[in-house]
Amino acid sequence: MNLLRTKTLKAMKITSMSLIMLKLFITAAPVLCESTETTFSSMSAEKNPYSIPKVFTPMKIDAVLDDRIWQNALVVDIGNEIMPGDNIPAPVATKALMAYGENTLYIAFQAFDPDPSQIRATIADRDKCFQDDFVGVRLDTFNDSRNAVDFFCNPYGIQTDIATTSNNEDPSWDTIWESHGQITETGYIVEMAIPFSSIKFQPGEGDQIWGFEVVRNYPRNVRHIITAFPWDRNNNNSLSNLGKLIGFSGANAGKNI
Repeated sequence: MNLLRTKTLKAMKITSMSLIMLKLFITAAPVLCESTETTFSSMSAEKNPYSIPKVFTPMKIDAVLDDRIWQNALVVDIGNEIMPGDNIPAPVATKALMAYGENTLYIAFQAFDPDPSQIRATIADRDKCFQDDFVGVRLDTFNDSRNAVDFFCNPYGIQTDIATTSNNEDPSWDTIWESHGQITETGYIVEMAIPFSSIKFQPGEGDQIWGFEVVRNYPRNVRHIITAFPWDRNNNNSLSNLGKLIGFSGANAGKNI
């Protein structure tokens, strides 16, 4: 539905997007509801590398999870609320499915919802959907906790992409990728295909370890930010909270954009 168009006018990026992103990934926001105590020494155990499988079958990005690659994909549960709760169980279920081919990273999201009629989704220009429901992924491709790129989609597959550092973000960054989304009877589904030529990483024949996070924004009476991994609000470097992803052997970087 939403093959990325050429770069839109960067001056049109809305301020609210940056504010939400700062709250989501950078700022240690105050606790707005009762939270459970989390032992951060136990968090490291949850960040053992997830192994992402390589696939050899082309797939169609249509927000229908019937491609064969999803049968053997890595499945990551997104079940940890970091706002307004502080690392508490999420109010809704969400799964991310991940695999890669020689030239492309594939990601799908199943965002379940007890009342799909309440899903917030608009047909809008790219980078202007942060008041909607959305899902997305953050990739630290050099695993150095210094730089990362973010890819987000609302339930219709409308895209947002952002380049981030350990304490800042650049919403003017745009790259080429493909996405599609649809609202279903049980929530919504988003599929993404991110060409390796659209991101920077160190290509090689052996496996690599990338930092990553998968996230869901669930705005209802309050805005719930849900992640796969616990977040330490006392750590000013948001990228050090990421999980680890191992794989990408033989990934072809092509000519990076």
